[in-house]
Amino acid sequence: MTNAFIHPSVADRYAQARPYFQPQVMELIRTRLGLSGLLPTALDVACGTGNSTDALRSVATQITGTDISAAMLGQARIRLPELNFVEASAEQLPFEDFTFDLITVSMAFNAFNQENFLKEAARVLKPGGWLVLYQSEFKGQMLQNPEFQHWFDTVFASRFPQQAAHAEPLWVDPNHQTEFEVENLNSFMTEEHWTSDQLTAYLTTLGRVVVKVDRENQPLELIQDWLRDQVGPFFINTTEVLQFPGFIRFLHKL
Repeated sequence: MTNAFIHPSVADRYAQARPYFQPQVMELIRTRLGLSGLLPTALDVACGTGNSTDALRSVATQITGTDISAAMLGQARIRLPELNFVEASAEQLPFEDFTFDLITVSMAFNAFNQENFLKEAARVLKPGGWLVLYQSEFKGQMLQNPEFQHWFDTVFASRFPQQAAHAEPLWVDPNHQTEFEVENLNSFMTEEHWTSDQLTAYLTTLGRVVVKVDRENQPLELIQDWLRDQVGPFFINTTEVLQFPGFIRFLHKL
């Protein structure tokens, strides 16, 4: 099945609407790895429009981002011309063995062929290197208006059904982790102070909406109008505080 996220219009929406939560994750990485300075090299796989790659500046000196989508990389190169971006799939990384000290994957691990990706990650990591998987996703939590959660779980979910996922976030198949020590899952929380229009724009970047627009060819403008009409009444103030629960898992190369 074609990956809906490679469509150019998705890249445009990502660049404009996705939250920049990754710096908080970088602090978790620095703490877990006990970093006092910068690592020599880091690779960001499935980098999208570059937010996760940009955040790696606080962790590593030489940074490379890869993505399968030329449109996503086009946005990343415009925003971050000083960083290195390479078009490549997660399962076929075009790098020499033992190249990187750190590999990160933000919001994409569940889309990979786990077995093939983990083999590639182990191959291009230096001995003792780290693979860090993390994700952050809006689940309908609006601090000032708990009724929004009900709308998100019922009305929104009915129009835009979500594909079933493994019960454990960032689950790593024990059959495919033989070259890594897999650590326990940890959680974190980020918050965004957004207007109704910002939330509407973000919702159009969710996978379940992307499928409707870019695979099923439902008009984006009609979906945006529907979302504005639905979301607007929940905003008591100009901006509301939206919570994004996140998860992170560290894998240490043996």
